[in-house]
Amino acid sequence: DDIAARIIDATPRFDDGGMPSYPRHVREKEILRWLYENGRECEPWIALDDMPELFRIGLENLLLVDPTTGFNDETEVQLRKRLNAREND
Repeated sequence: DDIAARIIDATPRFDDGGMPSYPRHVREKEILRWLYENGRECEPWIALDDMPELFRIGLENLLLVDPTTGFNDETEVQLRKRLNAREND
């Protein structure tokens, strides 16, 4: 509830055609599509996700979340560090 007001939209979902595996880097592509369609492709972004296979290896915009614990205090600290670093750039 505390972040609900800050959620502005949702990314498009690319159909995987019913395949058991995801298309290569699909979440990253969905995010990039949303940014493009909303005229925000030059804006900085960070994705929180627990599935690294849905993104390019080493993507700086990705903050991996442990799927067994979810968003926890440690993840919050990491996210705040990244957000603060961007504000100081």
